[in-house]
Amino acid sequence: MGSIKTSIPHNLVKDLLNSYLHLKQKKHHAVKVETENDKPRIMIIGGGLSGFAAAKELTRHGINVLMIEAKNRIGGRIETVEFKDNAYVELGAQFLHGIKDNALFEVCASYGIEVKPYTRGDWAIYNMNGTQIDKNKLSDLVIQYKHLLKSLSMERHSDNTDRFTAEDLKNLDSKLSNQDDILSSDLGTLAKMISIKELNEEKLFEYKLGVNKKESESNFLVMNGFSKLIIGLLEDVRNTGLFQLVSSAQITKLDYTQDEVIAYTRNGESFNADAVICTLPLGVLKHHEVEFNPPLPHEKVEAINKLETAIQNKVILEFDEVFWNNELSHFVVLYDPTYQAWVDVLNLQFFHQDKMPILVLSVYSNPGQDFPDDKYIVNHFVNLLKRIYPDTFRPLKNHWVTHWNDDPFAFGSYSYHPKGSSLEDNSEIAKPIGRLIFAGEHTHRSPSNMQAAYLSGLESARQVIEQLNLLYTALP
Repeated sequence: MGSIKTSIPHNLVKDLLNSYLHLKQKKHHAVKVETENDKPRIMIIGGGLSGFAAAKELTRHGINVLMIEAKNRIGGRIETVEFKDNAYVELGAQFLHGIKDNALFEVCASYGIEVKPYTRGDWAIYNMNGTQIDKNKLSDLVIQYKHLLKSLSMERHSDNTDRFTAEDLKNLDSKLSNQDDILSSDLGTLAKMISIKELNEEKLFEYKLGVNKKESESNFLVMNGFSKLIIGLLEDVRNTGLFQLVSSAQITKLDYTQDEVIAYTRNGESFNADAVICTLPLGVLKHHEVEFNPPLPHEKVEAINKLETAIQNKVILEFDEVFWNNELSHFVVLYDPTYQAWVDVLNLQFFHQDKMPILVLSVYSNPGQDFPDDKYIVNHFVNLLKRIYPDTFRPLKNHWVTHWNDDPFAFGSYSYHPKGSSLEDNSEIAKPIGRLIFAGEHTHRSPSNMQAAYLSGLESARQVIEQLNLLYTALP
């Protein structure tokens, strides 16, 4: 997932997993995993947060758990790398969204995870030339711009046209002609990349304009490694003696027609269990990476197709020292033609207040959008920083680029609701089908975040316990 200039930052979870004793994998026949009791065994597909939440709840009730993970690491879309001592950077999830009724706050605290309120300091906005933009002018112009585009979309919607015509854009340019040349030019260019369909999908439009930000003051930044949550959960379930893990095992078929569930992997193995909790991300379900036998009901497939997967990639740049304005908590690149979007740059030094000269660039894009190679991407943003800070710029020390859109075990970052979808679709995806149970942030009615993943895992475990009538005394 990353490309490194110098030393490779180490992955917290992968380091632990390398020392974990995996199951011996027997090929071409069902793998009968020996257990120390005659209690049913539950299979969990996926080693992300929802999978481990389910595993902890099941083992707490004395139930055997077999977890099958496709990657050579666990954590799913939680992935932490350590660039140097205590310099933790999140490649995936890095925020706890909202403090009210958020069960993850207490869980994270129990594993020694530190969080800090994401109170934004001062911030700035630049265009690709490195010119700083007046924030008040930008705010006023975005409001005008959005109304103009909405008006055009209403006119074109009746024609069943999904793109603005050259005449539409010419009219837009004329209406913006009296505005700031730099701003109108950048916003006008962005209009060419936005479809009418996207304009009617409010969240996607706002992602492209960079004005819809989840990182509000009610949210919290994880400071010392989100992966410590996964490590803590792994150690807890392993200590019960009821948990077993198989990694690097990509499931291609799931048969739930009999009194047991059988999962078949790409390398010819198969695993059996009494029931299965499927935590495959929405993007994987949409790509039909796993064959279900019998096929999923039409209503569930339709709900899966209605939801979409947002893509948020990160370009992480490490330097020997801070050369940017360290009073800025973040700054924004108004429009980047390479990504066809705005780019938000997080200044980690501002939050850590120690030597952590690292910038995290978050880039939102559309499914299916192609990106250049990592070398081009890194040079692209390094040159941008040179234009913004020509007198103080320092050479790049290290870098990392994520590609969640191309990850075959994620195909995106998190789910969202486009026009025509609703929370009822999340509920439909969550409905169990006999011995087949579903979990993941996309199955929760408050989706798109880590708390949803965690709570869905707990709920899926309770569904299994209820459906199979597994009434065991909870372990202390």
